Amino acid sequence: MGDEWRAGGFGLYIHWPFCEAKCPYCDFNSHVRDAIDEPRWRAAL
Repeated sequence: MGDEWRAGGFGLYIHWPFCEAKCPYCDFNSHVRDAIDEPRWRAAL
């Protein structure tokens, strides 16, 4: 990877797989749920 990230050539995507609704165009692995233990997921990051 080198030093490209210092020049703005680096990006990071963190996928949060829980949505309020499933978008018809979404190709990501995602799940619609009523209740998510969000603090537990944040701690895992």
